[in-house]
Amino acid sequence: MPRRRSYAALLVLALLLVLAPPTLGAPGNQLSEGSVNPVNGTTANSFVFTVRYTSAQGHPATSVSATVSTFTVPMGLIAGTASDGTFQGNTNLPAGSFNVTFLADAQQGFDPSLAGPTVTVSFAPPPTPAPTPPPTPVPTPPPAPVATPVATPAASAPSSPADGTTPSPGSSGFIGGVVETPPPSGQLDPGPAIGGGDVESQLWTLLIGGLIAIGVLTLFGIFLILRDRRRNTVEERITL
Repeated sequence: MPRRRSYAALLVLALLLVLAPPTLGAPGNQLSEGSVNPVNGTTANSFVFTVRYTSAQGHPATSVSATVSTFTVPMGLIAGTASDGTFQGNTNLPAGSFNVTFLADAQQGFDPSLAGPTVTVSFAPPPTPAPTPPPTPVPTPPPAPVATPVATPAASAPSSPADGTTPSPGSSGFIGGVVETPPPSGQLDPGPAIGGGDVESQLWTLLIGGLIAIGVLTLFGIFLILRDRRRNTVEERITL
């Protein structure tokens, strides 16, 4: 009986030793729920990496990142705590196909890793050139106004009087029924015209000649009257 009990105790101890190492050696720090959005994109896309870190012992993660080929994408805490939270990061990628691996550095204990999805990146199409705006038309300046010359009315010739006399250029006013125009300002009076062209001179000549003729006729008449009287006196004397 004592031997059987000792065998039973050894068997229980052996079972405990076999089962204990996996329990004691199980990692307390883990990564889960790793994802990339989008998994298929172009070089123009920004790829978002997300993963969750948990620690059964409460050991916080000092850093979390994603490895894409030779590129490392740093990730920051966006929800929860450093010992139980969600981390996220984003970046652009070159063209190609890449395997993603999430890594975490724990403050204490095991540093976990997690295989992520495969990301496929293609070249982005060239951007569509912006349409060239039509050139702005340059406003045409209005034509300069051209001054229209004002026609100067021609000086009308003085009308000739009814008697055919020509007005004197040096006189003004009405003389002999003819309207005479004074000479322009700044010009000297040319004086009486030679050769009978001056109406005023002609009038004065006619007036003086008329007076002389009247005087001669008067004297001649007086002479005739005196002669007749003398003749009558002589006849009267002869008769007496």
